Amino acid sequence: MTGTALSKELPLFLAMFHTFFNVINTIVFFPFVRQFAKLIEKLVPAKAEYDEGTYHFTYIGGTFIDSPELYLLTIRDEIRKMANLACNMLSRYRNMFNNKEVNMEAEVLAMKKDEEYADQMQEQLSNFCVHLLQDSQTPTNASTLNCLIRVMDELESVTDSCYNLAMLSQRRYQQGWTFELSIASDLNQYELLVQEFLDYIRDRMDRTLTKAEMQKANEFEEQINTWRNHLSDMVQERLTSGNADVRIELLILEKIRHLEHIGDYCTNIAETYHQAVKHTPVLQKRSGNTTSHLV
Repeated sequence: MTGTALSKELPLFLAMFHTFFNVINTIVFFPFVRQFAKLIEKLVPAKAEYDEGTYHFTYIGGTFIDSPELYLLTIRDEIRKMANLACNMLSRYRNMFNNKEVNMEAEVLAMKKDEEYADQMQEQLSNFCVHLLQDSQTPTNASTLNCLIRVMDELESVTDSCYNLAMLSQRRYQQGWTFELSIASDLNQYELLVQEFLDYIRDRMDRTLTKAEMQKANEFEEQINTWRNHLSDMVQERLTSGNADVRIELLILEKIRHLEHIGDYCTNIAETYHQAVKHTPVLQKRSGNTTSHLV
């Protein structure tokens, strides 16, 4: 065979050689797959982060920039889970504060675990976003990732406030403090308004907020601020009258403050999705089937 002919056939020979080599390796090592897996398990033991009750963000390895849109989809899906966790924590707190039959110690412990879980979600997802930012080749992806990092930070702050509110509930019942019906009714309405705002934001985290939706978010914030002012003024009036228990009034003020903060975090999230997260791909289901595609 001449040199020219050999150069033409060389790619075919190399491909055949690699195929033959891989087939032989598979045949030789296949009977030992189970033993090899056990060896790997001994060499790389499971880490504590995989234990029940801890968060671990899993993703397909490889070069990040190969499929940045798919990674963005995955991150946004995890953020929705984080938002669900925050909504559930606030709902659980509301039940705690208004139900003396609840096992406060157990509930506070459960809330603490949820708050720590949210911390883990924020840390791992934010770290992953930073890696994507370092590999990002387009301004659009970089802008979206920065916005998603901000959203995660706001959601983690919501869970912090929910845990602090849970501890207020525990303090209330430990001290045996009670409220007048009118005070309790006002506080319940304030809590419900904040819960509705958080649920509203959670339900719209899979897309860019429209102008009308952002206006609705601003209306929520205005209502929360109005209630904050009303409740704070009522506290001041009761303190001025000299007939109020200072400890209870201070607890109410702290409660108002944490609920207002949750409203502020919700507004920040709404503004982020309205202004910046507009090019992130989302999954849309086709009517009549469950097939999804990128848009």
